[in-house]
Amino acid sequence: MKRVKRHIDFSKKRDRNPRWHVDYLHLSPSFRLISAVCAPTSARLECTLASRIGGDSVSGFGCTDCACNSHLFYRKKNPFPEITEAFEVLGLSAFMLEL
Repeated sequence: MKRVKRHIDFSKKRDRNPRWHVDYLHLSPSFRLISAVCAPTSARLECTLASRIGGDSVSGFGCTDCACNSHLFYRKKNPFPEITEAFEVLGLSAFMLEL
C-alpha cells in the first residue's frame, strides 16, 4: 500500500522528480489517474498479476527489472472486473481507491 500511496501522492502534487515509469506517465497532460486497484499482501505478486491481466499493453513499461513484457495495460471499457478476478485467483481481496 505504501507504494500505491506514493504514486497517488505524486499524481496529485508532482512535487518531486519522477523516479518510476509511472511517475513519467503522471506528468503527461493526456493522463489522469482516477483510481487504483490494490490488495494488501506481503508477497511480491506484480509480475504474476501482470501475466494474469495481459492483453493490450505498453511494451517495456514498468518492467525493466523483470522478464515481463509490460506492467501497464489499457482497456476501452472499465477493467475493474477483470483485474479483480486476477487478484481473486491469487487469493487476494482487491479494492478500488477512487481519487
